[in-house]
Amino acid sequence: MHSICAAVSTDFGGLFKKDWSDQKQLSFARSLVACLGVLCTKDTLIISCIGTGRIFDFLIGQMGLIGIPLAGLFLMRPIVTRTEAMHT
Repeated sequence: MHSICAAVSTDFGGLFKKDWSDQKQLSFARSLVACLGVLCTKDTLIISCIGTGRIFDFLIGQMGLIGIPLAGLFLMRPIVTRTEAMHT
């Protein structure tokens, strides 16, 4: 969670807000860590109550649900020669 929050506050925060001081950036990162911590704890409790069987198999399935379309997008560029010209 720390790495995600550091990347978001540094990369995206600096992109959208040019006048961010270090104190504001730290405050934003701390609040983001708190929100992600609550979200992850809630999701963990939901997964444990569902009765999914093996949690590892459930997580691999969820990663496949997100990873397969993302891999398709990354593979589209080398395979299709002009991806940007499809909607012109």
